Amino acid sequence: MGNQTSWQRRIWIRIMSIALGMMLTALPMMATSWAQTDSGSAPPPEAPVILDGRELFKVQVPVGGYPPRTRALATVRRIRAVAQNPDFDPTKLSVVDDDLAETSNVTYDGEALVYVTDADAEAARGNRRALAYRLRQRIEEDLVAYRAARQPERVLRGTLYAILVLLGTVLFLWLIIKISGLVRQALEHWKGRYIPGVHFLGNEFLSAERVTDVIWELFKLIRLGLLLLISYVSLSQMLRSFPWTRPAGERLFDYVERAASTLGNHFVAYLPNLFFIALIAIATHYLLRIIRFLFTEIARNRVNVPGFFPQWANPTYNIVRVLVVLFAITMAFPYLPGSESPAFQGLSIFVGALFTLGSSGAIANLVAGIVLIYSRAYEQGDRVKISDAIGDVIDKSLMVTRLRTPKNVIITIPNFMVLSSHIVNYSASIAETQESLIVHTTITLGYDVPWRQVHEVLIKAASETDKILQTPEPFVLQTSLDDFYVSYELNAYTDHPKSMSKIFSELHQNLQDACNENNIEILSPHYGAMRDGNELAVPEKYWPPGYEPTRFRLDTEGDRSNAAQS
Repeated sequence: MGNQTSWQRRIWIRIMSIALGMMLTALPMMATSWAQTDSGSAPPPEAPVILDGRELFKVQVPVGGYPPRTRALATVRRIRAVAQNPDFDPTKLSVVDDDLAETSNVTYDGEALVYVTDADAEAARGNRRALAYRLRQRIEEDLVAYRAARQPERVLRGTLYAILVLLGTVLFLWLIIKISGLVRQALEHWKGRYIPGVHFLGNEFLSAERVTDVIWELFKLIRLGLLLLISYVSLSQMLRSFPWTRPAGERLFDYVERAASTLGNHFVAYLPNLFFIALIAIATHYLLRIIRFLFTEIARNRVNVPGFFPQWANPTYNIVRVLVVLFAITMAFPYLPGSESPAFQGLSIFVGALFTLGSSGAIANLVAGIVLIYSRAYEQGDRVKISDAIGDVIDKSLMVTRLRTPKNVIITIPNFMVLSSHIVNYSASIAETQESLIVHTTITLGYDVPWRQVHEVLIKAASETDKILQTPEPFVLQTSLDDFYVSYELNAYTDHPKSMSKIFSELHQNLQDACNENNIEILSPHYGAMRDGNELAVPEKYWPPGYEPTRFRLDTEGDRSNAAQS
């Protein structure tokens, strides 16, 4: 049974070795043929002799019209045949001089494995025979290692190692997934507390929720990269556990090692530039802290600057901060990696062109917003009138102004349109001048009503209106004497500009009641009627005691009969 198992194992090893040898032999030859066909250039000056993923030596010169790659492939084929010989005996390796061919050959059991010529020795800067002996020693070591790696106990050991690597990889991946859940919970807990929103120039560009989502997406990206890296390294280690797959595993590992080495070398070379960038960042950070402290003191009225209002402190700080950051970026730009490359410069020009061509309207609104800030036309919470829109300012940014009308309608107006329109600030009249706002309305009455009575009635109606000040007292102006009526303008003082709609409504109600109580007919603007027989244009409850409308005295038929009799 043991002999049968050994025989089956040898057959399997031979089949796998032959197949692998054919693949390793055919692929380089095909690649060489394609390269020569496509480029038409000469083959490389040297070619490695590789056995089981390890380089034995390099063939550097052609011999007899055979290029180095062809010699290397033939040498590999002969050495692999010896390695797969179940009766391999290292003592059968020897060095034999061929005086006729002027070569020193490394042979096995009389069969030449490597032909060492004087050109090879000259390329290796050594003696031909000494070079042959060195090659024989290296071939013997690799052949012994090749066969030892395929022993059952070594294969079993490699299998156990691969299983351990696989279990460790699965455990590590499971830990990463569990940690991801904990990170997600922590981000949700820190949202709004330790993770604030992103604000710029007083505007919220990203809310705390959006910032949290961005951090989570970055974490998932890092997690994906870590998972791929762990899987890649684990696969490389498992492939290196078996002699048949060791070359592929070593190539995978070499890719990672080469990439890490390249990144490390670039990072070390970039350290001086990184130092300057860090120095600029630190200087900018502390400069902004000093500037912020100064403007905060101005905003709190602890520092007085003539001609500089405290309301300007925060927007001015935001503008100065942007300028300082832009200056820092300009200073750090030459030290950025790839800043001098044509691609980077072309991208910068492209972005600049897009910004210039597509942001003219935005820049106009931005400039208008800055002008509005320093003109102090209005502040957030003021009742204003911009063009035909009346409302309370609920948002004042560098780009737009938002109003809430008395009807609770939100109106968004670009700052460029605001600056080009007339602005009426009802709240500023009280806050800045310390004088009450005058509300006024006009009523037109006929000439039959004494103006002194009209003044008295109108002032009484205004005094009975809620949120109308008694001091200064209301007053009346006669603004015109028209053909049919007199125009009376009622003026009253108030400290509640945001309640103007309700004030006017109640004032008009009181005007109606006061006129009706004083037997004053509101017949304006134009009211024509035949008074003979008409009722008063006053509600019935306001009629004088005993009042009865006269009968209509036009008698057309009686007039006709009288005319006939006459």
